[in-house]
Amino acid sequence: MPGQYKLLMNRYANKKVVVTGAGGFIGRFLTEKLVDSGAKVTALIWHKAKESNNLTGDLPREKLGQVGIRYGDLKEYRALLEIIEGADVVFHLAASNSVPDSLAHPKEVIENNVTGTLNLLSAARECGSERVVITSTAGVYGPASGLPIAENHPTFPGSPYAASKLAAEEIALGFYHSYALPVVILRPFNTFGPGQSQGAVIPGIIQQALSGREIKLGRIDSTRDFNYVLNTVSGFTAAGAIKKIEGEIFNIASGSEHSLREVIGSIENILNKKLKIVSEDKRKRPGKSDAGRLRASIEKAQNLLHYKPEVTFFEGLKYTVDYYARRLK
Repeated sequence: MPGQYKLLMNRYANKKVVVTGAGGFIGRFLTEKLVDSGAKVTALIWHKAKESNNLTGDLPREKLGQVGIRYGDLKEYRALLEIIEGADVVFHLAASNSVPDSLAHPKEVIENNVTGTLNLLSAARECGSERVVITSTAGVYGPASGLPIAENHPTFPGSPYAASKLAAEEIALGFYHSYALPVVILRPFNTFGPGQSQGAVIPGIIQQALSGREIKLGRIDSTRDFNYVLNTVSGFTAAGAIKKIEGEIFNIASGSEHSLREVIGSIENILNKKLKIVSEDKRKRPGKSDAGRLRASIEKAQNLLHYKPEVTFFEGLKYTVDYYARRLK
């Protein structure tokens, strides 16, 4: 790990940090990194995920004991206010984050993501938090008008989920400009790694590859900027620690793109197993909710966050395959 990043992590020692959505895929790894840095972490987990979530399921017991776990809902403002009280840094990752769910239930997803973020921002303002990191998504860009995609690329949300995240961004910026709330907005691209939902493309492919030889997909010609989860976490921790970046938006990605055919080819190499690709229309997303190519510009994050994705795509894919292979056994 670069020395500069170690210095950044030292800034979290004895800081009170709140992570909403800590029971989710990225939230679990972020919480562990903050615990390792000496932060006093309160993890907010959705009450309906009390029995099954990544944090209590995957975090080593000795580290889990160092986390203050709270179960709740972002729509419960008074409880949220109590959790955030005294927090130096708030990482807001909690969201309904499924594109298919948003297509099936747009009202519920938009209410969760927009109202939840509004409550979070209001509570952070009332409590005087020093930094609020808001998680958005690369989905706000929609189909790319050119590559790589920089932060000033036009936004064209192609799903209710992406629209809800763009709305949350605008509300956060409104709080920054109106109340000087110190917000930073991150747009992660396609993060992958151990513990991700099987509804995501890479875990879905891995699970099919481990149990058979046929890989059923929707669109197979698209490319994505796949970024290993620990790289994404390094972007989050930098955004929570570096000074004078309030009101900024950053892409957090690898800066490269891989097709789904490449993903399957790499998994074939890892498993030493020949796989057959089957494209099914029923797995394709409707309308413009599925962009053809995505590759981020990470120049702004490199310059202002000193961000550098350390884990390569193939290394991250191998770690992820190993994780699901162990789980299958």
